[in-house]
Amino acid sequence: MSDLKNEMLKIKVKGYFDNGDLKVDSTITVLVKYHIDKARHNIETGSLLMEASKDIEKIKSAKRLDEKYVNRMWATKSKRNTAQYKADSVIAQKDAERIYKNAIDFVDTIESLIRGLK
Repeated sequence: MSDLKNEMLKIKVKGYFDNGDLKVDSTITVLVKYHIDKARHNIETGSLLMEASKDIEKIKSAKRLDEKYVNRMWATKSKRNTAQYKADSVIAQKDAERIYKNAIDFVDTIESLIRGLK
């Protein structure tokens, strides 16, 4: 962000505080570091997933990865997003165990393929 935009943003936020639209709440401010750390973690995870998705597409296009693993991965990713971001969503123990076993199978398969590429 440019210095000018940054200064304009500071002035705008200060105005919200001056008008009473924003207040510092010490019960909430203690959570700020946690949320920033979580956001950084999510950004790093997203970066890794983007890198992995390129590799997954290479493997898939080479016909060395069975279609079921790709489908399982996307289905599991969808369920994880639902469980993580929707407060009213719960994943059954049975589903969680199946997802866990599928993940182990997937990682074992990928590891085997990587060893085969060397």
